[in-house]
Amino acid sequence: MSLSILDVCIGLSFAYLLLALICTMVNEWLAGLFGWRGKMLVRGVRSLLGEMADEVLSHPLIRSLGRKGAPPSYIPSSLFARVVMNVLAKGQETPTVEQVRLGLDRLANQEAGRALRPLVYAAGSDLAAAERAIAGWFDSGMDRVSGWYRRKMQAVTLLAALVVTLVTNADTLEMARKLWVNPALRAAVVEQAKARANQPIVLEYSEAEPESTQPVSGSASAQTGLSPEQEKVLGQLLGWSAEWEKFRSGAEQDVAAFLRILVVPHLLGWLLTAAAVSVGAPFWFDVLNKFIQVRGSVKPAAAKTT
Repeated sequence: MSLSILDVCIGLSFAYLLLALICTMVNEWLAGLFGWRGKMLVRGVRSLLGEMADEVLSHPLIRSLGRKGAPPSYIPSSLFARVVMNVLAKGQETPTVEQVRLGLDRLANQEAGRALRPLVYAAGSDLAAAERAIAGWFDSGMDRVSGWYRRKMQAVTLLAALVVTLVTNADTLEMARKLWVNPALRAAVVEQAKARANQPIVLEYSEAEPESTQPVSGSASAQTGLSPEQEKVLGQLLGWSAEWEKFRSGAEQDVAAFLRILVVPHLLGWLLTAAAVSVGAPFWFDVLNKFIQVRGSVKPAAAKTT
């Protein structure tokens, strides 16, 4: 593969990665602003417990996990099981199996009673085993809730990718052209890409559960924000300055001219960019690293032929 072509691929992957990181920050800001995680968790708990959900969600141990009256975004399964047994035993701090079973008898005709009865009775007289069974049941239910949340965020990510693409004029075809015809820009982008490839991605959520704060790749606690150097090279690839200048200097400045100058030439490139960015930052982080590894292996060979 030609080194120039490979560098263009690195540049595009790098641009997609930075744009995807911007989308991630937008998504997390929206999720925190509207409390999507907490709302999705409440929906999941209600689907598991039915009429009993209000008692569990209003329990002091559960409410203490939220902030400023908002529902929590994460409930440890062991704590959930303990609260459920406490509610079944009518508030007993150290309930017995008999007290828990009496609570289940009161819920015999409710959804929670039908779901919890087999778990508690299968544990026999072992209260700890019953608690573990309820915790495992909760974990399984939260796997389903995680699926709901991922599907919701996929739609949000696609919308965010479209908005970010339009705002920044991130035209894949134009970015590729700039990288191809400008060796100095191409070299600068490749250097920044190499530096970014050494910084693992950490998705930092404003109200994330502990499991979600682990690095997607690597182990360092890198931020998802862009450095000034990254913003500079990204600004050289993106932007509206040339198009607006052309539009303002034209004889016509109507809707037809707007579409002809600012929209139509970029439409395909925008669609390509939005589709690529919506795949997510972890994907482009891995792709970027693979391209850089390939570049490291072909560079010596290219140097020998010159």
